[in-house]
Amino acid sequence: MADGSQVARVLAWEVARVVRQLAERKRWLVRVWSRHRARQPILDTIFVRWGTATVAELAALPPHVLDALEAFHAALEDLRLYVQFTEDMPLALEEELDRRLAELEAHAEVALDALNVVLPEATAAIGWHDEPDAGA
Repeated sequence: MADGSQVARVLAWEVARVVRQLAERKRWLVRVWSRHRARQPILDTIFVRWGTATVAELAALPPHVLDALEAFHAALEDLRLYVQFTEDMPLALEEELDRRLAELEAHAEVALDALNVVLPEATAAIGWHDEPDAGA
C-alpha cells in the first residue's frame, strides 16, 4: 500500500494534468465539437482515476485534503455530465468550457495547496503562480 505522501503526489499530478490539458486543448476541442460533434476527445481530456483510489489510500490523507479533492472532482464531474449530454452550439460550448475551466483552476489551486505538493512545471504552464520577474 502506498503511503500518504505518495498518494498525495499522484493525486496532485492528476489534478494538475487535467487542468493543464483542458487549458491547452480547449480551442482544438471546440473545433472538433464544431465539425464533428465529437464528445470523446473532451471526455478523454478530463478523465481521472480518482475513483480507483482505495479507502485505505484516501484514509492516509487529512480531512481538509479530502475536502479539497472532493470539491475539485465534483466540479469535474459536473463538467463531464455537461459534455456528455450537451447539445450546445460551439460558441456556447466554448463559453461554458471557459467558465468551468476557471472554476476547475480555482478548485485545483486549493487542492494542490492542501496536498502540499509542489509541481512547478505543471502549474507554471497555465499561470497559476506568478513567475518572478527576470529583471528584478
